[in-house]
Amino acid sequence: MADRIVTLCILQYCSQFRLDVVLAVIAEQTSSPKKWTTKDGRDMELDTPHTLRARQLRDIYNTINMKHMTQDERLDALLTLKHTVQVKIFLAVHSISSC
Repeated sequence: MADRIVTLCILQYCSQFRLDVVLAVIAEQTSSPKKWTTKDGRDMELDTPHTLRARQLRDIYNTINMKHMTQDERLDALLTLKHTVQVKIFLAVHSISSC
């Protein structure tokens, strides 16, 4: 029985670690600027509204996941997240209601 509990704890830890790694990779990919090469061979990068928002959410996520934060710092990060998401929800509802 104890072996099963230890195995479950290890599996839970590994799955949580992998989830953090997957989220970090997705956040990096979605927040990176769009890149392409022009006809004359120059590399171009462009930040779209979506990549800027993804970068903002990535930064908030990284801030919330920091280990050594005071309660005020964590509260500030969570309030920033709340206001960021509320703005997007408000814009979506406003867009739907104006149709």
